[in-house]
Amino acid sequence: MKIEESEQLEPVITLLDVQLITGYSELQEMKKEGFDTNLFKDNHKLEATTKKIQNALQKWADDTLKILKVSTGKYYYQYHFLDVRGDGMCYPNVPEKISNAVMRWEHYLRKLEEIIFRLEDERNLKVRREIAEIENQADILYEVKYSEHSREIKLNSILLAKPDFESENERLFTYVYSKQNEPIKVSDIEGYYKIKFKKSISDIIRDLGFKGKTRQVFFPVADKNKVMFTNPISKKYFIENDLPVISMVNLRDTARDSELQVG
Repeated sequence: MKIEESEQLEPVITLLDVQLITGYSELQEMKKEGFDTNLFKDNHKLEATTKKIQNALQKWADDTLKILKVSTGKYYYQYHFLDVRGDGMCYPNVPEKISNAVMRWEHYLRKLEEIIFRLEDERNLKVRREIAEIENQADILYEVKYSEHSREIKLNSILLAKPDFESENERLFTYVYSKQNEPIKVSDIEGYYKIKFKKSISDIIRDLGFKGKTRQVFFPVADKNKVMFTNPISKKYFIENDLPVISMVNLRDTARDSELQVG
């Protein structure tokens, strides 16, 4: 089972991780040049080094912003990244312009790191939600099983019916059981068996043990033209479609009181 939404965040996080590492690496190289105490003695070299750091920062920041724009599609992360404010701190014994440029780059890196943490939290939350969703979908509330060998139709292990071999009841149920969860034309069933049903579809379904709430749950469509057998019924499907609760106690009582031989 593929967790699609959370998987979509994985390459985004990886891409931003690479950009973060790239930024840290470039900054370290810039520090080696910018923290050279000899720059105090050479204004021309100081200006050139400052410009170099500022240009490198701008390019890295622009590249990061493009990645955020394309990969996340959320303006929030772009605004968060650009919301860089000075805190008045500076590196001692470093030219002020270079110190400011380096500090600004470090602020950008921290902002990107915060975004990555938030995306990781978002991914983890999606994973938990998707796992819960999968578990909910897989958590079967009601399920009908049919054995063509014994011809027994059981709902949650409770015997509903045992139609006679090659009877109308047996033929209709065998067909819809093989095509669960899809609407079927009654004429297709009749054409497959080369017969014409004498009993109504409603009567056949009732004789098969699907009555009242049980029919409402498993046969949302059942008329002279179409029939649809929905199976199994997950908790998610049950809740979303506001289905009625089937009393297993009543079904067991009915099973005990009846021979359940259906012609």
